[in-house]
Amino acid sequence: MTSKIKRVDTGLYRIPLEAVLSDSTHGTMTHFELIAVRIYNEDGAEGMGYTFTVGANGSAIREQIVRDLTPMLVGQASSMNQVAVFAGLLFWSWVWGIWGMLLAVPMMMVIKVICDHFEPLQPVGHLLGE
Repeated sequence: MTSKIKRVDTGLYRIPLEAVLSDSTHGTMTHFELIAVRIYNEDGAEGMGYTFTVGANGSAIREQIVRDLTPMLVGQASSMNQVAVFAGLLFWSWVWGIWGMLLAVPMMMVIKVICDHFEPLQPVGHLLGE
C-alpha cells in the first residue's frame, strides 16, 4: 500500500467571536484563526488536520507549513507500517474519539515524513514506514 503524496493545501480562516474576550495571557481577542491542512495522495485518498490560534500568528504557522513542510511532503512515498497504523488508530481514537480515528493516518504520515528528514528521528520514521 504505497502511494506518493500529490498535493498539500493549506488554508487560514479568521473567525470572529460574538463577544470580545480578554485574559491576562492573550490580551483582547476579537477572533480566532483556524489553520487547516489537507493532504492528497496519487490514489485519490485525502486527509485533513487543523489547529487554531487565539487571533495571533496564524499566518506565520500557515507560511511555515507552505514554505517548509509542503516541499518535504510532496512526492514522498506515503507507505505506512500496518501495525503502526493500527496502533495509531487505537491511540488517537482513545484521545479524540471519532475525530481521532479520522485524523490518525494523515497525522502519522506527516510525523513519518518529518522523522525521515531529521537524522535523530529517523529510527521513528523507519518504525512507522514499511
